[in-house]
Amino acid sequence: PEAQVVQSCMTSSETQYELKGLWRIQNAKLLRRWSTYYAELQRDLREDCAGAPEVRMVFHGCREAKNVNNIAHYGFDNMYSASDDSVNLYGHGVYFAQHLERSEPYCCPSPKELVQSGAPLGSRIAFVGVLTVGSCTVGRASELRPPRVPASKSGRRFD
Repeated sequence: PEAQVVQSCMTSSETQYELKGLWRIQNAKLLRRWSTYYAELQRDLREDCAGAPEVRMVFHGCREAKNVNNIAHYGFDNMYSASDDSVNLYGHGVYFAQHLERSEPYCCPSPKELVQSGAPLGSRIAFVGVLTVGSCTVGRASELRPPRVPASKSGRRFD
């Protein structure tokens, strides 16, 4: 079922992609951290009368194979967005896309560990995940953090 969901998200874009392999990464520590964040965001949005968080399936490409292992073990980290080769068009942060063709230029070749476990030679890696969204705004390249949501009682920031 997960492969069908991912494949349908891949084919919803203008460019057709072929799913050659799917590895599920479920890091229990990161899942607990997300669950806590999600519960807090639900409370904050309720308090602000701003509805409920939206959960979206998104893609993320990383340029270097060494980053695949770091993301799998430690999650996405804004610290890496400060590197000299990061684009950061809308401010420092980790970028996700709802359509694979936006992340595809950043997808690196499969690391040797994945090739050894069945990834075809020449295949490239994209992370597929769920992204929790509370409030959105367009960022600016000069911003290190998103601005605060003006009407928020809790002082939360835009996602």
